[in-house]
Amino acid sequence: RDVATVVTGVGGLIVALVGAFVYARQARVSPVPSASRGPTKAAVALRNWEGVVKWQPEHVHFPRDKEQLQQLLQHAYNHQERVKVVGAAHSWSDIASTTHTGGRSCHLLSLDYLNRVLAYDIRAKTVTVEAGMRLIDLNEYLWSVGLALSNQGSVNQQSVAGAISTGTHGSGLTYGPLHSRVVELEVMCSRGELHFCSPTHNSQLFYAALVGLGAVGVLYSVTIQCEDKFYLKVQETLMPMSDYYKTQRTQLLTDNQ
Repeated sequence: RDVATVVTGVGGLIVALVGAFVYARQARVSPVPSASRGPTKAAVALRNWEGVVKWQPEHVHFPRDKEQLQQLLQHAYNHQERVKVVGAAHSWSDIASTTHTGGRSCHLLSLDYLNRVLAYDIRAKTVTVEAGMRLIDLNEYLWSVGLALSNQGSVNQQSVAGAISTGTHGSGLTYGPLHSRVVELEVMCSRGELHFCSPTHNSQLFYAALVGLGAVGVLYSVTIQCEDKFYLKVQETLMPMSDYYKTQRTQLLTDNQ
């Protein structure tokens, strides 16, 4: 596949360099220090990738399997407590913050340890993974078996659940966002019950949970339609802004939709 990048003049070059720095900064962000892995009372304030939203949750949990996730949700339900899920903390908003919970105790839940490949079908070109798997790890696994995601955003540190739940997209008119390639989900709801759903089974739950913003249960597993692995060809061109607007703009947009 071809990806054309046009840097117009010095201003465009500066924008490109700043963008590269931002993406590198994003890749180093972790919402929870590694020393605090496991169910714990948070000792430090957490922040999103941009550092604008900061909060200190009462409790942080890292379930290691489906049963621990279920127990946590059942406990919160029985005690009328809230649960919020955090991935790579890449959202610009305070969606993962536990600060505004109406006075109710709130648990912050990370799916970092729910990061296994559960199954793949090389003929159907599908893969089923636990929803906490990071995109960078998913891409490496898919490459090893000859597959690839059709499209994704510029940042690969997001969790599968986070990228899907927030509508993360890539580029191109002919390539939909990541959630458009999801074919099956397992969603764990507030009482710990696990529901399988797809476009043909439990379809209302399926479409509600695809970009559910964490409000429609916790995604446990995700099955994604992939394709054969491929290489990207990047073309970068320097040109004056005046030339871009006079002669190149329409053609470049048409050729690189």
